[in-house]
Amino acid sequence: MGEPYRLLNLGCGKDIRPGWTNMDRNAFPGVDIVHDLCEVPWPFADGFFDHILASHVLEHVVDFASVWREIGRVLKSGGTIEVRVPKGFNTDPYHVRYFDEWSIERLTSRSGKGCLDDEGATFVEVSRRLRGGTGGFPWWHLEHYIGIRLPYGKFAGEIKRELVFVLRKQ
Repeated sequence: MGEPYRLLNLGCGKDIRPGWTNMDRNAFPGVDIVHDLCEVPWPFADGFFDHILASHVLEHVVDFASVWREIGRVLKSGGTIEVRVPKGFNTDPYHVRYFDEWSIERLTSRSGKGCLDDEGATFVEVSRRLRGGTGGFPWWHLEHYIGIRLPYGKFAGEIKRELVFVLRKQ
């Protein structure tokens, strides 16, 4: 039997995934590794993970360049990262950056030296998609961060636009 397929749920919050290494700066029940993403290096060996999920975490990271380099370090060659972020500007006060299609281009090319220096990993795009509707009031954030659930209709899942993309490390 070969090596296990290692999965990292980065900045998992309360989204605990069985069979994954769940890492977050908060010690929620089920979090395996309590560690702030901006404190590098992370407690993993180089090339340790086959796949990383960063779901609604990168828009909160202040030191994006360090975190992106660390993702490149702990992801093995040929490994993938799935990124899920809100698309474009929104009113969440905890978001420090915004993502759109141009963000993907910057992360997958050497023109994006603001994100990847010459020592960083190189990534190629595997897929991208846009989920959700046309934007609007950030209902999801009220529910997720404050715990307020308002009766905002049967199309609530379409209110939040989400950019989902998968990159492979070269």
